[in-house]
Amino acid sequence: MLTSTFLLSLLGLAAASPLARSYVEPHIVVNPRYPARSTSKGFKLVVNVTDHSKDFDPPIHNYEVTSIHTGAGLNLVGVIKKDGRIFYQNGTKNERQNGEATVITDGGTPLTPSGLALEKNKKSKNLYDTTLNFGPGTPGVQLNAIDDPYTYMLPETFVACNESLAYYQGKHFIVIKQARLTIDKNNKIQRNIPKGCAPIRLVPECTELEELPKGSYSSHKYALESKCYKDVSKIKWEKSADKRPGDFRYKLRARHRSRLSIFNSSISSAFVACAVDLLPDKLLIAPSSLRTALFFKMTKLTPGMLSARASTLSLRQQALSSSATLNNNNNASASTQLNNEPSQRSKNFILADMEGRDTRDNRVCASCIAQLAPGEVGQVNWHLAEDQVCRLCQVAEIQPEAFTKPFCDFLQENPTIFHTVDYFKDKLKQLGFKELSPRDSWAGKVQPGGKYWVTRNGSSLIAFTVGKAYQPGNGVAMIGGHIDALTAKLKPVSTKAVKAGYVQLGVAPYAGALNQTWWDRDLSIGGRVIVRDEETGKTTTRLVKLDWPIARVPTLAPHFGVGMMGQNNAETQAVPIIGLESSQHASSKTLGPAGSFVNTQPPRLVELIAKQLKIQSYSSIVNWELELYDSQPAQTGGMDREFIFAGRIDDKLCSWAALTGLLAASDNSDEGSIKLVALFDDEEIGSLLRQGARGNFLPNVVERTVEALNPDTYGPSLIGQTYAKSFLLSADVTHAGNPNFLEKYLSEHVPELNVGIVICGDSNGHMTTDAVSTSILQRVGQLAGCRTQTFQIRNDSRSGGTIGPALSSMMGVRAADAGLPQLSMHSVRATTGSLDPGLGVKFFKGFLDNWEKVDAEWH
Repeated sequence: MLTSTFLLSLLGLAAASPLARSYVEPHIVVNPRYPARSTSKGFKLVVNVTDHSKDFDPPIHNYEVTSIHTGAGLNLVGVIKKDGRIFYQNGTKNERQNGEATVITDGGTPLTPSGLALEKNKKSKNLYDTTLNFGPGTPGVQLNAIDDPYTYMLPETFVACNESLAYYQGKHFIVIKQARLTIDKNNKIQRNIPKGCAPIRLVPECTELEELPKGSYSSHKYALESKCYKDVSKIKWEKSADKRPGDFRYKLRARHRSRLSIFNSSISSAFVACAVDLLPDKLLIAPSSLRTALFFKMTKLTPGMLSARASTLSLRQQALSSSATLNNNNNASASTQLNNEPSQRSKNFILADMEGRDTRDNRVCASCIAQLAPGEVGQVNWHLAEDQVCRLCQVAEIQPEAFTKPFCDFLQENPTIFHTVDYFKDKLKQLGFKELSPRDSWAGKVQPGGKYWVTRNGSSLIAFTVGKAYQPGNGVAMIGGHIDALTAKLKPVSTKAVKAGYVQLGVAPYAGALNQTWWDRDLSIGGRVIVRDEETGKTTTRLVKLDWPIARVPTLAPHFGVGMMGQNNAETQAVPIIGLESSQHASSKTLGPAGSFVNTQPPRLVELIAKQLKIQSYSSIVNWELELYDSQPAQTGGMDREFIFAGRIDDKLCSWAALTGLLAASDNSDEGSIKLVALFDDEEIGSLLRQGARGNFLPNVVERTVEALNPDTYGPSLIGQTYAKSFLLSADVTHAGNPNFLEKYLSEHVPELNVGIVICGDSNGHMTTDAVSTSILQRVGQLAGCRTQTFQIRNDSRSGGTIGPALSSMMGVRAADAGLPQLSMHSVRATTGSLDPGLGVKFFKGFLDNWEKVDAEWH
């Protein structure tokens, strides 16, 4: 299927490229004097009534577009005689050309972006409300990108209607809507202009884009230069080819088809010919979804007849426009629906789509606006400019599909546990969290309403917020997860003797890695490097990732017999190759003085890492902790992009979703609890190290926080009271049902992807869940509008463990185990649902926001 945005861009090219020399209909001026245009980043939108007989009294022709406030962060689009809102197009040149830019205006105190958006009108199937809501706006609601002789706002056709607004006790306003054109069964165009409304075009008038004051949450980094008119009211439309911007129709002659070069001739000649002949007459003015259907109906073309490039664009746009909707009723099912109309996503603060539209500074939730209207949607942004602080909106709903691409990017950008912690620290800092040092006193530093994080070993992290209404003894809503994953770590001496001309790397499996799923994989190297400045003696930690395939564990071809059958020796047969002897230089080459660490490592690898980190002296590398990781990018898959295929899903999935949920959680001033997310290292090997869950990190942070908040009353009694009011949600991935091995599952316990969180139980105490904690999580799901599932292993299977039992017994807190499902656990590459990251965010946010309410219901 050729989607609407792609076709809209194509139509503009087909209609516009030969205009300078083309013929037009006889009743239209052959050599019109089109109104002169200028360029400006800022512009006002001027109302151009295309049918004066339907104008109002007083007329609104040449009025300017403004906003009509209808709630916090919510505005309808109205008109005003002068001093209308100043707009700008937000995006890149390619986004504008492809119909993916948005139109933004800045407003509020401090300034925040509001995007021009279309939302389906509940009372009319062909009418859309035009809004200026807080957020990025609808992609494609922009000035026409192709060099037409006129500049105006897409899509056609806007209308102005006189309506009474309940928000103002029935007072009447002129509001702007958008009417979708249709073609009836007789193949006649229906403009669908409501009775009493005037058809209009929105024409840009150049103006200066105002400078942003200090403290603004907006950004003009991606404000585009736009074509606009210096004074719309002085334009004499009757001297042009058409009397109004809304009336012109071009019919291109066949002799101009050869002059069209659409997407570098990547589309078939039949497609071009049909586009020139048919689109200007019948499709150019049709709504986007109808244009697509009619094009294939009239041309007899199919998507398969397009070139590979066009097909790729089509698939990408399908992924961009597909959205999964979650029914907020209890135990409602999640379903994936194809959405052809951008208006259906107009209230989403789109941060990154499933297949990779870049996020722009003003396409994010840039500031917390309290008390958004019910149903408003917001998401966490993981693609902020480094110099921009983003606050998340208090929202009533999370749209799971918006988190797919950010999660995939997170996995790809942060392959090791050290990169993961560093990444989370950066995001916390951007969102106003403050770092606490475990070496310092926290007295006077931790306050009600504050947001903090603390790390241990650079591989574990705890982030928390303190409710503004905190009182001594209040509880802690905790989510615990782990961010370590199966890997192979470089040995202290990783140099190995050359064999058969191959340079090999000495590695040791971490938690069962180097199993056969790791063989014949493209493996990269990353981790942390300890560097000492030879002049000052100061030691620092540097992160490195050589993000191209370096290592590979080759299998033995089946022609050699049973060499790959059964158990292989992890020490002698699972040794990665990293190069040939010729690339190693001289085998006796030393890079540092006698006894240097670098002399124990492959010389060429040392050189690569030093070059990556711009280290001049090899001997300044004191040590390192490096590991192998699968270099294949995380990506969506399946016929409808319903899967995520990636490495390191266990358990970066729940950890990422939990921290994202904390960042999205409400800052309600009435809340008195502490909201906390703890992410640990070493879970896969038993959690017994100091950075693991058994290493006192979490109780130490909780107790020091309570002490800092209550310096005069702190003691065992207060800590006991705090723990008694607390709850731990141990969040780790669990097993989705594998259709090829269903006999391994209980028939009543087969978790599904893209459905929701899974509550896990175990009668032998490997999980913390009991009847009480299960009921608590089910209640959280009800309040958050999330569906829950259950899982327990068969009696003849072995259960894995989580951090839940250790932490709950250490602190004496109530607890439950729950997580998101995945296939192929402990494989080098696993599978989860494309909606599962967002479903996790929604549930974890719901737990943090609703814990006080749920706890009160139990006591």
